[in-house]
Amino acid sequence: MLFIYNTSMFWVILGFLVYLAGSFFIYTFVDEIDSRDIGKFWFITFIFNTIKNLFFSIAFSLREAKDKSSSSLSAYDNFFKNPYNPL
Repeated sequence: MLFIYNTSMFWVILGFLVYLAGSFFIYTFVDEIDSRDIGKFWFITFIFNTIKNLFFSIAFSLREAKDKSSSSLSAYDNFFKNPYNPL
């Protein structure tokens, strides 16, 4: 049985969503915040960027494990391996 968290695309999308959700208001209100106070809040974007990169590394490790464990690839995977060949 294939669970959604066993796919690499799940972790990539989750990484983008977490990063954008966590840093959206910081980037939105950066003009409203005094320049001395930006440093107090800017570390939040670094935390969400680190979480995003961790999710990306999980996605890449799943992708590498999948490539090593299976010899047959789906049409979706073949498209990204050879984008110029028709499916």
